[in-house]
Amino acid sequence: MATQQQVIQPPKTNTLEVTSAETSSRVTARILAWSISEILKERHVFPADAFQSTDLGDENTVVALQRQNLKGEFEDYQEAVNRLLDMLSKVFKGIFAHQVTAIILQFHDGQDMNKLYEEWRFELEHRDDDQLKQMTAKVAGSRGVPDLDKTLDFGSQKFVKPKLSDSEVSQMASRTIGMIRDAMKTVKPIDFENNDIRLGLTVHYTKEAYLKGDIPPHFDIQEDTSVKRHIDNPKRFKVSSADLKYNAVSIKMKTSLYRGRSAKGKKESVL
Repeated sequence: MATQQQVIQPPKTNTLEVTSAETSSRVTARILAWSISEILKERHVFPADAFQSTDLGDENTVVALQRQNLKGEFEDYQEAVNRLLDMLSKVFKGIFAHQVTAIILQFHDGQDMNKLYEEWRFELEHRDDDQLKQMTAKVAGSRGVPDLDKTLDFGSQKFVKPKLSDSEVSQMASRTIGMIRDAMKTVKPIDFENNDIRLGLTVHYTKEAYLKGDIPPHFDIQEDTSVKRHIDNPKRFKVSSADLKYNAVSIKMKTSLYRGRSAKGKKESVL
């Protein structure tokens, strides 16, 4: 049976528990894979058959783009799906090595490369044990460094704990995907049928990765970074964030397709 592990480097276990820097990076990649897949599915970039659902419990589900044989009218999507999965696999290897600082998905005009309709930005932060100790010491102040096994309150940041249980991470992933879905309710559909709209993928690496020559070969789908795309009067959102001790992810979106709040009138987090 196909699983979301085909999107990223297959972990040794299906658990979402965070117990080390390695498991933190793997869970971060898993949440990113689900988040990117959710956007691609909601934006109808690929047919629904290209995605596999996973139950996280408590009636919470996520989807992941899968490497599978699409049939019939969807067969033409097969090459694009496989190519994107190959590229994401390389990107997630960079996450495991703490080399990736941002992943950017862009929907842009196929004729005017500077015209951007929507952008999703995943900003990544990587920490080591020394950085975590400095953070805890800063929070503790004159009281000394607190017990790292306890939940820490960083004010505007979310909590950071050395260990996160499977259920805690599942709740974090479900909340992240839920916020992406809420953001999607505020934007107009992308009309791929009547417009030449392309998907662009850009990845930012650390300076150290560039110096070491660890950057993967130029991606076919990745556009020329010298092209400065812009959105006229964009609506900007801070969609969600997730903190997994050694890794933190912030998800932002800007769009020209904003249509207003959801039917429930829920207030969005606007940058």
